[in-house]
Amino acid sequence: MFLAALCWGTTIYSSKYPRLALYAHTQGTNYGVQMIVLGLLLSHVEFVGKLSPWEVYAVWASQVVGWPMWFSQLAQSFWGTNKMNSLV
Repeated sequence: MFLAALCWGTTIYSSKYPRLALYAHTQGTNYGVQMIVLGLLLSHVEFVGKLSPWEVYAVWASQVVGWPMWFSQLAQSFWGTNKMNSLV
């Protein structure tokens, strides 16, 4: 996600709503850094200890939620919020 957000940063001014595109870019980089840090922490057991299966699932679920949120922000940067809100 971090790399995709960096690539998205080059298309900010080609969208219809550049402020929303900039917001999607910053959120994508934030989600991407969070995924990298969590991956590094979870790969080193000495930092967090042995996690139970439900803790691993909770960490996984918290990261999976970021993708649809980010895709909706990308869509809003082209269609605006009024078109996206009519879908809900």
